[in-house]
Amino acid sequence: MKQGWAIVTGGGSGLGLAIAKRLARQGYDIVIVGRNEQRLADAAAAIKSCFESEGRVLTLPLDLSQDGAPEKLYEWAASEDIHPDVLVNNAGMYIYDKVLDVTPDRQKNLLGVNVNALASLCRLFGADMARQKELDPAKRKYILNIASYSVYMPIEGFGFYAGSKAFVRIFSKCFAKEMRHAGVKVTAVAPAGMDTTLMGLRPGIQKLARATGFLASPDRIARISIRAMKTRCIGYWIPGWYNVLFIPFLWLFQPVFNKVL
Repeated sequence: MKQGWAIVTGGGSGLGLAIAKRLARQGYDIVIVGRNEQRLADAAAAIKSCFESEGRVLTLPLDLSQDGAPEKLYEWAASEDIHPDVLVNNAGMYIYDKVLDVTPDRQKNLLGVNVNALASLCRLFGADMARQKELDPAKRKYILNIASYSVYMPIEGFGFYAGSKAFVRIFSKCFAKEMRHAGVKVTAVAPAGMDTTLMGLRPGIQKLARATGFLASPDRIARISIRAMKTRCIGYWIPGWYNVLFIPFLWLFQPVFNKVL
């Protein structure tokens, strides 16, 4: 069934691309946003193959860590008469380094995309979704923010990354309550291990983690995330019941994490 538009940031690869593909299969026209123009073009071709009927895929090369980038995305969407029914804030930057060793530029870029861009896009498109919802109350509107299981792992080197994702977690839960009255559903998902290159694991360790099931495929996380976005009543979800049960014991494994990360 034909849906409206979905905007997916960080949609050129990994989880963002997997989410965009699944939304395309559900009938959404897709906008993917990312820094690498060639990667976006390749991703767009992959997404087009997922449509069951005719669909549109637009790309917007944009570095969301830069000042004013969220406003540029919002203004571009408005100029294209795109009022998304789904916004996926997946774009993010990963740092595994001690706080004192992080340069000012890396700090600015990480907080720019992980915190400022996400919050700004929620504010800008959230207001637009609320207005569109008033015009068409039957239309369903969703915002999906990608947090991280790292918020439960206060280990050396995770200060900036886990701290930024902790913001996503709390911000989304609060925003979900605000937007519920406007008929817009907000959900944050906190994936645990995922089989991408984001964390920069050593190849041998990544292969072992994949074989033992500690790393889930981006497509599996995408499926769970979209299901949580559309069906769960709460504004926050951790994929995998075992990951929820494991949280109280994570502190026992901190020495292991420091060795493999």
